[in-house]
Amino acid sequence: MASNPSSRRRRRVVEDESDPDSDGLGGVGESKRRRLEQQIDEAVLTADSPTSTRTKGVNGVKTHPDDEGFQPGAIRRVKVKNFVTYEMAEFFPGPNLNMVIGPNGTGKSSLVCAICLGLGFSPKHLGRAGNVKEFVKHGKASAIIEIELQRRPRDRDHHVIRVQIDRERNSLKWWLNGADTTHKTIQTLMRDLKIQVDNLCQFLPQDRVVEFASATPVDLLHETLRAAAPLEMLDWQSSLQALHKEHKEHLRGSENSAEQLKSLEERQADMQNDVDRLREQEEARQRVKDLGDARHVADYLEARSLYRDKRAEEKLAVKTLKKLENEAAPSLQAVNRKQEYHEQLSAAVHVRKEAIRRAEAAGDTLLTAIEEADEQVKATEARITTTRKGYDTKRQELGKIRSKIGALENQAKNKPPEFSPQEHNTQIV
Repeated sequence: MASNPSSRRRRRVVEDESDPDSDGLGGVGESKRRRLEQQIDEAVLTADSPTSTRTKGVNGVKTHPDDEGFQPGAIRRVKVKNFVTYEMAEFFPGPNLNMVIGPNGTGKSSLVCAICLGLGFSPKHLGRAGNVKEFVKHGKASAIIEIELQRRPRDRDHHVIRVQIDRERNSLKWWLNGADTTHKTIQTLMRDLKIQVDNLCQFLPQDRVVEFASATPVDLLHETLRAAAPLEMLDWQSSLQALHKEHKEHLRGSENSAEQLKSLEERQADMQNDVDRLREQEEARQRVKDLGDARHVADYLEARSLYRDKRAEEKLAVKTLKKLENEAAPSLQAVNRKQEYHEQLSAAVHVRKEAIRRAEAAGDTLLTAIEEADEQVKATEARITTTRKGYDTKRQELGKIRSKIGALENQAKNKPPEFSPQEHNTQIV
């Protein structure tokens, strides 16, 4: 929509009538030229009343429009010379320029290309020619683009950017407010004014509509934040993406930990069966050892009882011998009787001595057997001590295994640590 007559700006468009590339305008009459200018006036420039101002600017920064409603960085004027189809044209858009529309062949794309190149951006953002020399009008050596941007409150004058395209060198020469400058300075000014021609959410050429339509929601959100949100929101979005990525990594880690826990539980079940079988085997071995030790103890008790009986018999025999000697001594009355009695007594003594000798021999044999039994008892006690130590060692190992099982159960209840197969196998061994 054109602005009010009081604020309508003068626009001059002079098409090259002799150039066959000028969108079919060569050879038209004056009436057709006026009709074309009227179409461009109504279609190319979309501006509201200067009194309709906005207080919220780009990227969440509050801006202050001037009396005519132009926000800082808004395009006030675009002038081209020998650019694509234009030999000379000057446009005065209103403060609310938002879209360039019009019939085919009216130069919409040429105006958009001039805005892109004149603001210091690459032709690749247009989706068209890759070399800037291709934007010079056919048969001309150079082209000029001049764009006037609304100043900021702290600036004294509006920003006038002028660029000359040299066809032969395929190069650009820049001026800012009438003074020579560099492309880098123009880019810095664009960043300060929050002008983002490389952002499809802010500058969408016709040839890149398909690219915009195929953009992912994530890309669209990022570009929208670049175009309209405060700068810190980009940092927030990056942080949110990093947190989301970290969350997904934690989920994957949790799933891996769950799988490892399940594997460990299955392995623990297999180990528990092995532990039960090992415990049963140890109990069986211990019972066999206990029964063997009990047999040796029984043999020892039997030998000790026999030894005590033989000692008692020996003492009784010695006592009997002494009694007989005492009884026989005072009973000899006569020599013959004494001799006879002596012979008889000698024979009896010999018999008794022989019995005593046999008893002593039997006692020595029993004593030797008792000593051997004592040695066997000591050996048996040593084996019992060794067996008890082995049993204590096995019981300690069993306690450690139960502690490991308890630790694994506690890890299953709590957040499992990071699994190390080598360390776990080492602990199992």
